[in-house]
Amino acid sequence: MKYAQIIMGLLIGTALGGTAVAINGKNNLMPGNNAMNADAIKKIVRETISEEPKLILDSVQKFQEAQRAQGMASASQALKDPAVHALVYDTKNVGIYGPKDGKRVVVQFFDYNCPACKAQHQALAQLVAKDKDITILFREYPIFGPTSERNSHLGLAVAHLAPEKYYAFYEKMMSHKGHAEEKDTLNYIKELGLDVEKVKAEADKPSVAAALAANRMAGEKIHIQGTPTLVIGDEVIPHAMGPEDLEQKLATGK
Repeated sequence: MKYAQIIMGLLIGTALGGTAVAINGKNNLMPGNNAMNADAIKKIVRETISEEPKLILDSVQKFQEAQRAQGMASASQALKDPAVHALVYDTKNVGIYGPKDGKRVVVQFFDYNCPACKAQHQALAQLVAKDKDITILFREYPIFGPTSERNSHLGLAVAHLAPEKYYAFYEKMMSHKGHAEEKDTLNYIKELGLDVEKVKAEADKPSVAAALAANRMAGEKIHIQGTPTLVIGDEVIPHAMGPEDLEQKLATGK
């Protein structure tokens, strides 16, 4: 274990943009000190990875977990701003499941083509099957390219024209195997008995673009890095959750 701290300094330094980090309290790795040349560092790296790979992996994992926890804390702190909180929990221009005035609310930022979001859908489906009083606000947050962008426009158009059918639309989209193209989305819209041309026309309106822009602004305010991101109470959760964890969060409000 003699080189573990040194290696972690190098690895973390790389993650922070290439600056060596002296985590052992000494400055022998700081810029400007030539005590360790490149060949010596490479030798140490090779030896340590070979002899103690689990130690290195565990240390990197702990560092990543600490970074994620710090990010969650920062996002949740931002949510305490009344204006940001109101923006995230606004019920305008979103798909809604459950009562609008529900006391237990889950806000989900998602992309229809996000695999983790599809897994999250399964947990949400189990949750709402048990409790019809839960409110879910579906914030379209396309991050997987132009197709996702178009799908989100169409999803919001469904929410505008037929809000009572939005959740059924969401279920169809999230149950789609693989990447959903626009033709797939339009087929699901047709299956729901909606006028496809009207939905397409609605999707092209400035009001839909403005709604997506508001979602992006809300996401930026709470430092969203990816999807799914959930908001429950005053906590921002940057990952998918199982039904039991969701129930616990909703029960405790934190």
